[in-house]
Amino acid sequence: MLLSVVIPFYHVEKYIGACLALAGRLEACELLLVDDCGTDASAQIAADFCKAHDHARVIRRERNGGLSAARNTGLAQAAGEYVYFLDSD
Repeated sequence: MLLSVVIPFYHVEKYIGACLALAGRLEACELLLVDDCGTDASAQIAADFCKAHDHARVIRRERNGGLSAARNTGLAQAAGEYVYFLDSD
């Protein structure tokens, strides 16, 4: 795999749908959706997206750590030669 796209999310239920609609067009890459332990519907939206896209998966952090920690979580699990960080909002 050439490209991994890391999408951290936390309390972005109003925006994550549009972000994932754009990211879903990137079929030749790995999509890593990093859940930073929000309490809104973002995690369910991400899970539903992953059901329809085999190249996407959700990684849930054990506790909230902020944007940098979420990005580092995605980076640690990325399989691509290159990594792109896409903000969910």
